[in-house]
Formats: sequence, C-alpha cells, structure tokens
Amino acid sequence: MLLPDLATLQRFVASADFNSLDKIEPSLLDVESDYLLPVLGADLHAALELEATTPTPGSVRARLLLAAQRPLAQLAFALALPQLQTTVSETGVQILSTATHKTAFQWQIADQQRDLRRKGLSAIGQLIEQLEASTDALAVAWRASTAGQAHRQELFTRVDDFIRFIPLPGGREVFVQFLADMRRAESFDLVLATGLPLLQELRTQVRTRSLSSENQTLLEDYVWPALASLTIARALASSVATVSASGGEITAARIDTSNEKEGEGGSELITQRALAARLDGNRYLQQLRVYLNAEASPSRFATYYASSAYTAPAPPAEPRAAGATARFC
Repeated sequence: MLLPDLATLQRFVASADFNSLDKIEPSLLDVESDYLLPVLGADLHAALELEATTPTPGSVRARLLLAAQRPLAQLAFALALPQLQTTVSETGVQILSTATHKTAFQWQIADQQRDLRRKGLSAIGQLIEQLEASTDALAVAWRASTAGQAHRQELFTRVDDFIRFIPLPGGREVFVQFLADMRRAESFDLVLATGLPLLQELRTQVRTRSLSSENQTLLEDYVWPALASLTIARALASSVATVSASGGEITAARIDTSNEKEGEGGSELITQRALAARLDGNRYLQQLRVYLNAEASPSRFATYYASSAYTAPAPPAEPRAAGATARFC
C-alpha cells in the first residue's frame, strides 16, 4: 500500500486512535484502488509504492508520495467511520460502548465524514496541481499518460478556474459532483455556439496542454463563463445542487430522507436560480457567436471558419448621401 504504517495515518488524521491498521486497511485498499490509482496511473503508482517500501527522503518521489498519502488517509478514514462505530456478531449489530467511551451521535459521525471527505478530495486536487507543475521526469511521464489526461476531459480542469465565475463553497467536492452536468453543457449547449469541430479542437488542446493563445483567450473570455453558468443551471435543475437561503451560494445537495419538509423547501428559489444561470449562460453564448463570426478567418479560428456554425457578419450599412431627404407619398 501507499500508506504502510499507523504513524503515517495518524499524521493526517489525528483522531485515528488505533493500535494497528487492521480495522482501516480494507478502506485504505478501496480508496487507493478507486481514487488514487485512476489519478496516478499504474506507472506512477508503482513508483510511489516503491518509495513507500524503500524511502528516499527529500526526493521528488518522496514529496509525491506524501501528497498522495494525505487524501488516502483522509478518504479512507471517512469511509471507515460508520463501521468503526459498530461490531457484527451472530446476534446482529452492536454499538461500541465502554465505561469511559460511547458511540458518537449520528450527526457527529456525519459531520466528521463530510469534513474528512472534503479535505481528502481537496488534497487530490493539490496532488494533481503538484504533478502538473513539477519538471521531474516522473511528472513529465505522467502528464503524457492516459492517467495524466483523465482529469482534462472537460474544458474546466481546475476548481480555481471555475470559481472565478461561480463560487463553490464545497470546493473540489462540489466541483466533482458537477462534472456530469458540465459534460452535458459542453455537448448540448456550448456546441451550438462553437460548432462541433471547434469544440473538439478545444477539448484536444486542453487535454494535451497545447492551447493556442487565441483559444486560451476564447476560453477565458467567453467559453468558461458560459460553461460555468450552464453547468450550474443544469445542476440546479436536476437537484444535484442547491442554493443558500440568501441565494448567494451554491453547494452540493444533501438528501435527508428523515425530514421531508427540508427536502421540499426552497424549490421556488432553486428554480429561479436555475433560470437566471441559464439566461446568463445563453447571453455568454450569444457573445461568443458574435465574437467568433467577427474574428474568424482562414488564418484565425480556422476550424470555426470552415464549419457550418460560421455566419459571415452582415456588411455595414451604406451611409446616406449628404443632404438626402426622405419622401413619403
């Protein structure tokens, strides 16, 4: 495993009061397989496994291992928390309790789970940023690999870029939940403005880190703000997201089957916020089309210019001759 000893776990989760890793080892294996391996890829994962067994303190590999161990410990502990509260025997499920300790209330367990999950997913984002920035051969090879491009399938690859346009109080945890709606917004909404050839060009350049300067400007000034608004509109409409009572924040929806009134409340506000986000997104798309139609040529935005999405701008109106007057019959 990438996290081989109890001391490493307790470094990142101070409340892990264990005598060994036995109780949490299944969760460590699950998180490593489901979260870390897809991010790292087989080659980098193997290199970090080697570092875990034969440390090279101070090396790039050691720093990357440390960055991978943080989310591994936090997410595994969050996953294991419910099972740590109980034991199962032939007589059923029992709550753990001693003369000096008792099982925490459910809301305390849920709060700690959410906090650890938020921190763990944020740490995965930090691991990716570290790999993106490093000039070490391990990171360079990772960026060229399938795993190194897996998080670049959408036009937004960083939470920080998204929150320039829409605040996400939940950070990466909420961003990850929006990915499916982001893909739909790209494929069903954005493509109407850019045409499929230009959208494919943008996706390829983002995935391979080869954005041209004109496409970078296109993303920052038009595509990203449109895509952020349209993503939120779809997320709100599908109840993946909700807004605060003031309407100023967007967070991941919390399904609470024990309180139906809470689940039903605020639907009108959510509908209004979704409509406002949709209108904002459509306005950005209109600005995008106007910009592309005005700027596209055989040498600039050539993919768009050659596509059926391109519409030649109307010629300027001819100036009226001096002294001319209109006559009505």
